[in-house]
Amino acid sequence: MIGAYDKLTAETSLKYRLAYTADLEATFTPVFKLMLDNDASLFRPGDDRVASLFIWHFVEEVEHRSSALIIFDSVVGSDVYRMRVAASVFKHVLDVIRIACAGFNKHVPIEDRKIDALSMFASYRRKQKLLELIPGLQAANSGPMPRAFDDLGLKEQLVALRGIIRSQMPKHNPEHEDLPELAGVWFERFDAGYDVTKWYTAETAAPGVN
Repeated sequence: MIGAYDKLTAETSLKYRLAYTADLEATFTPVFKLMLDNDASLFRPGDDRVASLFIWHFVEEVEHRSSALIIFDSVVGSDVYRMRVAASVFKHVLDVIRIACAGFNKHVPIEDRKIDALSMFASYRRKQKLLELIPGLQAANSGPMPRAFDDLGLKEQLVALRGIIRSQMPKHNPEHEDLPELAGVWFERFDAGYDVTKWYTAETAAPGVN
């Protein structure tokens, strides 16, 4: 993954890399709102240390949701350019995620990761199912292939999708986005002394915090 970004740095302009960060970060508020609004199914069932780390990360991304766009607009200031490179930006992001998922499959035992990490890619799931139908070929047995958002409502997913599309439009301002309620709760708990590194298991750490 580091190599992929080292290559990007060596082969693309500063203008492109600023657009890359602005395009990507602009999607975070609608995507992370979907996730944080459904923390009971996406985070609570997992290891609390990992869940707490992800919740913290998503909250802080929501907190500074406008930063990359502010910098891009100040240095480059071209919505047309930002929109023009968006397709290549998100292709690169997905390529890096695929590298990470393949690494999880390779280095993390299935009894720990529980699933086939590459199952987040629909094309991969289709390929594995197709291989199962072809005599003489066998799909890699890297674990179950659930979709992370199967338990989430279709309406919520469509709202997030509209938010992602809107985030790439000219004059987009993340300050106007609907925020996840959990982000506000996180800041209240942090200020009250709650141990946010144990989000689900430190419920009595801060008296008076619900």
